[in-house]
Parts: sequence; structure tokens; C-alpha cells
Amino acid sequence: MTNRAVGFGSPNWLPVRTFAGHQIGICPGLNAVVLLNEQAAVVWDAIARGDTAETAAGHLADAGGMTRAAAANHVTTLVRAWESAALFDHRPPDAPDPGDETVPSGVVSVEKTVRGPAGSACLRVLDAPQIGSLVDALLCGLPTAAPASNRLTTMTIWAMADGRYAYGIDGTAFDARLTAAELRSAVNMLLFDKVLGLPRTARVHGACVAFGALTVVLMGVSGAGKSTLAGALSARGWTQLSDDTVPLDSALRAHPVPLPASIKDGSLAVLSKAKPALSQLPRHMLAGRSMRFVPLDEPKEALAPRAPTHAIAVRYAPHETARLEPIDNLERLSLFLGAETFIDFEAGTFPKVLKWMETIPTLKLTYSDFDDAARLLQGLHRVAT
Repeated sequence: MTNRAVGFGSPNWLPVRTFAGHQIGICPGLNAVVLLNEQAAVVWDAIARGDTAETAAGHLADAGGMTRAAAANHVTTLVRAWESAALFDHRPPDAPDPGDETVPSGVVSVEKTVRGPAGSACLRVLDAPQIGSLVDALLCGLPTAAPASNRLTTMTIWAMADGRYAYGIDGTAFDARLTAAELRSAVNMLLFDKVLGLPRTARVHGACVAFGALTVVLMGVSGAGKSTLAGALSARGWTQLSDDTVPLDSALRAHPVPLPASIKDGSLAVLSKAKPALSQLPRHMLAGRSMRFVPLDEPKEALAPRAPTHAIAVRYAPHETARLEPIDNLERLSLFLGAETFIDFEAGTFPKVLKWMETIPTLKLTYSDFDDAARLLQGLHRVAT
């Protein structure tokens, strides 16, 4: 280990916190959350204080009943592991840096300008018709606008020789090489911030649906079936507020997101009756999955932010009996603090967000039939009222 302070690079880590019975470390600038055991928690707090490696080892020896030499080796191991995970960086390793290059010229495959409450965005795709089709699909459901605007942001996208994609904002190229899935995230971030003006208090990975007094965040890993279930519930009288991301404001209300739902090929058969045009939409490959993008159903009335009443971890299991079950604390931690959820840890609201994530009624839904799933979830409606 080097002789410099453990907290080299001023990582600005927060002291250890408890979440759902587990100790976690938070790196605000990276939006990173790390699960810690007791020994790692002692070292983490030392880094947060800016202690030297020797001081950290002393704290660990005192707390863990080990020799100074053993504690020093343990500190070295932990720091190397956290260095390899880039936790000492000031920004996520995949976050783009504005480069010195300007956006290249080329044949425009797609150019579309959309508008929203926060402003307008013009998206231009150069020499890449396939990704142009994806960008066009991501914008469906948003009002179009004339290019001229005093709040216009221009995003230009082009293909690289290695099959990845790069982009620039307002003429400045960013140092990034993105997959199609990563490019989708970059486009959505632009739309969230520059067009829709959605809150950044927290953005939970999930779909949001409502039925009467019930507002449910459907959660789970990518491919768990959140969008499919949300689409099926929408066909059964529920209102879908968002697909893939649930933005929360400082009052912890979920805001509607008028962006299309991503429906995987495996869901076509079960949703085709409710959405007959789905099979005719173009297919796109993202993260090794084939999917289509379909606009959310038009709501019967204007949608307003709603406070979620429940979070549901979705698990599709053919041939199993539909059921709702409690989740354990480790499942809750993984569900809410996964890599795809964003929390503004640099704002004063984050303790309230973590408390909400700890306490919102959260259940695991196992189902093989949409009618059974809807029946179980509507049972929560009776409790909510």
C-alpha cells in the first residue's frame, strides 16, 4: 500500500449508513452503493474521514481484534478491490468527457426535433440508418417542434468503425464509445433533463402503473417482464405512468414519462391481442435482446405525479401458482439500490429517499397468467383504500 492517505483523490465518500439491516457505503459523485461487512465498514469510514492507511489499519485492529500487520494487509486488500472498481474516481468510469473534437460532418439519416416543458431537442443521426430507426422509435409519443428555439439542445450521433456509437452535444463531441443499449440511455437522459424536465431526486429502475388509489412500481432486473406486465395491466384498465424509469421528486411522487415501452420478442404473443400493431413495429437489438418500442396508451385524463403505494418485484414463472410474498432485506437492498437506479446523493433529500426505499410496502409477485397477476395486485387496491 502507498504511504498516502487512504482517501486519496478526495473521493468524497459518505460515512457508512444502515439500509434494511445492512451496512452500505455511498460514493455520491459516482452514484455508487457498496454492501459492506463489519471490517469493510471500519475501513470505509476511515476513507470517508481521509485517514492514512496506517490510521485505518489501527482502527481495524482495534475493532476486529487482529494484529496491526493483519489489519494492514486487510486494508490493502480492500483498497485494491475498491480501486479496481473505480470507486476512487470522481465520476463513473463510463461517463463521457467532453473532448477537444467537434462533431463530424456526414449524411443525415434521421433528424427530428421534439419539445417538452423544459425545452426542445434536435436529434441528428449521421450515416447510420439502423441506429436512426432506433432513435426515431425512442422519440415516438413526444410532440414534434420546429428546430428554432431559445432552449434547443442538439444531439448528434454517428457510428464508429468498431460498431459502437459516439455522440456530441451542441457541436462538442464526447469521448464515449457506446453500445446501442448505452446510446438509448444517453438519449433518454437528454430527454429527461432537457425536454421533459423530470426530477432528479431519484430515478428508480422500473415501470409505474396506477389503479384507483393504488400506484405500483414494478421492479426487477432487465428482462424480468416489467414492461410486459405493465402493458398487460394497461390493457386491463390500469394507467401506465412510465416504462423502465420512475422519476421521483422531493416529495417522493412518481412523475409520468411519455416515452415508449420496450417490449421483448418473447412478449409478443401475450400482448398481441391487446396491442395488435406491436408485431408490425421495427425490431431493434439492444444488449443482445430483440425488442420493439411502443407508445404508452393515451391516458383518459392528464396524468399528475402520484405517490407510490407499493413496490413489486416481478418474477414470471410458467406453471407456478400466482402469489404475492414478502421480500427479505437483502432482496430489498438489491432491488432499490441496483446499478440502474439513480439517487442524487449530493442533494439533501437523499436520506428521505433511502428511508422511503426501506419502508414502502414491497412484495414479490410470482405469476404465469396476467389475469391472476392483475387480480392479486387489485387486491392491494382494496388495502390502499
